[in-house]
Amino acid sequence: MHSLHPLWRLCAAAWLCGLSLACVLPAQAATSVDSQKQLQLLGEGRQPARLIGEAAFRVAVFAYDDPDRIGLSEELAALATSEVLIGAPVMSLGVLRFTDPMAGPARPELGYFDRIDLLADSQKVTLSIWGAVRRDGGSMVIDTYLQVPPTTVALGLQVRLVLPRAMGGGELLARIGSDRVLLQRRVMPLGDAELLRNAARRLGELRKLPNDSEQVLRHLPPETVYYLRERRPPWVLVGVSDRGPGGWVRASGHCTGACAPLLEASRFVGGMLGFINQRLAFVAGQTLSPEARVFADQARALSMLDQMGGRDGGERAASLLAVWAGDAADPNAGTPPGGAGSANLRLLVQVAGLLKKMRELGGDYDVLRADHGEVQRFTQQAAVALLADPRNAELLHNLMRLWDYLGDSRRARLAQALLNDAQAESRLPLLPAR
Repeated sequence: MHSLHPLWRLCAAAWLCGLSLACVLPAQAATSVDSQKQLQLLGEGRQPARLIGEAAFRVAVFAYDDPDRIGLSEELAALATSEVLIGAPVMSLGVLRFTDPMAGPARPELGYFDRIDLLADSQKVTLSIWGAVRRDGGSMVIDTYLQVPPTTVALGLQVRLVLPRAMGGGELLARIGSDRVLLQRRVMPLGDAELLRNAARRLGELRKLPNDSEQVLRHLPPETVYYLRERRPPWVLVGVSDRGPGGWVRASGHCTGACAPLLEASRFVGGMLGFINQRLAFVAGQTLSPEARVFADQARALSMLDQMGGRDGGERAASLLAVWAGDAADPNAGTPPGGAGSANLRLLVQVAGLLKKMRELGGDYDVLRADHGEVQRFTQQAAVALLADPRNAELLHNLMRLWDYLGDSRRARLAQALLNDAQAESRLPLLPAR
């Protein structure tokens, strides 16, 4: 059972004492953002104001790249914005919906990804969603990506295990997932574009009452903050900051049929926020990519280790990760989904489970010495993944630590040399020491 939010505790205490307090929980709010204005400020060397800066979690959603002019750039972003805002299981959330980053003056040195990277970094968001829609014959291909900044990895997507002093006392490190993930690729008939446009259009329609037969009062004004005031599924009451009256908007039922699977990518992002915040379990929908499913299984593995404790938790978590760890990887087939990252996390939970079990028997943690045969077996399993991904910094670091404990100085030195190369070449450097 999860603990109550601190403000809920305060409200409950006040009620029990017969007091009346204005107990307002942190808001769930969103706003549209003019990408070109933000980029202009950055180009002039000025830092844009932090938008919805009071929110504990902030997600950037970018208009999708639409090089073939299908006309779904803003609509796909609107659908993602709504699903994250309404569905994420966190109490303090701001969603920044950026307009098309490529719509302004041509700057050949800045492509689509370069621009969203600049904008996301300037706002210091927790996560970013971006993507592309392209024509392929009579179909359209819609790709949705997740971007995870280093600050979020440090916040809740990394694991550290301090070894007993008798085993060297260093840290084993692992990160969950990657910093850039293709969450979903959907292939749809071009004729479904109008279905998606209609679904997105309904998200901006404010009605006086939560009923489809009610007249639309107005549409959400651009570049204003709007926030959720009340929920009456499948509707939510939206308030508009300093820009006139709000109204009721559909929270569900607007995106059905062929449109509905597109929302699974945004639900995944909302689930990640819940995991970062309170280690809430989340899943990857059936239409999501293998990389997204790896991400979710890695999170499940950590929960298993924490909830079951001891060796049982470590073995169950390791079994879950074995599917993705690339034990039988073909070195010519490229990096499998999960690959060295899952192999590394598996190595860490195996060692953690072994040490937890030993600790349950009593004694000082710092004098524990894990069985050499067990550790040797764990390292041999993990090292196979290096055939497909020899530049995974955390795996190399952890193998170096454990081989040093086993007295295998030759392999420890080789892992250190490979780690030095990986640090110089890899896009994902070693997690920093605490």
